[in-house]
Formats: sequence, structure tokens, C-alpha cells
Amino acid sequence: MDRSMDHAEVVSSTASAAFAVNTAGRIIAWNSAAEELFGYPASRAVGQLCWELVQGRDLYDNVYCGPHCPLIEMAVHRQAIHRCDLLYRSARGEAVRAAVNSFIVSGHSPNEMAIIHILDPVPSKAIAEAYPPESDTWGTKHPLLTERELQVLRLMARGATTQEVARELKISTGTVRNHTGKILRTLKAHTRLQAVANARVLHLVA
Repeated sequence: MDRSMDHAEVVSSTASAAFAVNTAGRIIAWNSAAEELFGYPASRAVGQLCWELVQGRDLYDNVYCGPHCPLIEMAVHRQAIHRCDLLYRSARGEAVRAAVNSFIVSGHSPNEMAIIHILDPVPSKAIAEAYPPESDTWGTKHPLLTERELQVLRLMARGATTQEVARELKISTGTVRNHTGKILRTLKAHTRLQAVANARVLHLVA
């Protein structure tokens, strides 16, 4: 990478969704493809802390983006940054899964360093193809989930916690966890966020 290349030029030069952050985690560049993917215009995204705006998590629903971002730490220490899969939250409240490639653009001083993130979204089609129409788990004859599981899923989609779901449905938290486990297995998801994203693709929730 040419050290003289400006981070904004790098971000704007790619057709993929891309954004750049500084070593404090603030977004300093945001391209039109990122606007489309996340639903945030550049005017709103630039200047925000990336973990507050897109709330990156790993595929097991662990918080990944934060004040001690491992990608920033690797960049500061000049370590190679490897591709990773993350779940983000869009302006519409939807989960966005993407493979993320990151690299460093150096400035004239350490304070001018930028970390570029280029995202390769996992298409909805890839999720939907995991449930072909001829599958025994598809359709009204063999529904994916029971009515109770759908009730839990709908509350999950609204952001309800395990305790809130239990109160709403008047069941124990243990029962909620059992339903949640079944939902994750059925929807081939590792996390609640990913399960809701898959469910939206399958039109199980709005």
C-alpha cells in the first residue's frame, strides 16, 4: 500500500462497502456502498465511534468492537490483520453479517494512521438456500418453528432479553433458554442476532 495514499481515497475507490477509523475508533471515511449496506449516510457516520454506530459482534454474539478493539490494537502494533466474520447492526435494526478485510494506511505520524475495513456481506440468498422449499422443515405442513418458538423469536427480534421474554410469555427463563436453543439450531445460527437475521430472510419475522 502506498503510504502517501489518503484513507478517504482508498475508501471511496472501492465498490465494496468500506469505512475507515482512526486509532481512537472514530469513523473518518464512509463510502456510498457502506451507506447502502448500513442505512447510515456518511454525514451521520463520520465522527461516530464505530462500535457505537454499527455494534460489531462475532458470530457467537460476543462484543467484538469496543474501546479495546483488537483490530486497532493490531494496527498500532503493526501486526498483520486477518480476515474475520462479524455481525453488525444496521440503522434499520437488522443484523448485517459480513466478512471483513482490514488493513492500515499510514500517515506522516502515528496519529494519522487509519484502519480501513472492507466488507463482503453474506448475501441473504446464501442463508435462504440453507432451507430449500422441498425441505421437510419448510412450509405450513412442516413448520420451521412451533407457535411458542415463533412467539419467543418475535420478542427476540424486538430486542427483548431472556428475562423480558419470560415475563411477557409467563414462562420460566429456563424454558426461554430451551426455546432459544431450539431456534438457533433450527435457523442454523450461532447467536440470537444471527437467528433473527436468518428469520427475516425466511419471512418468519417482520
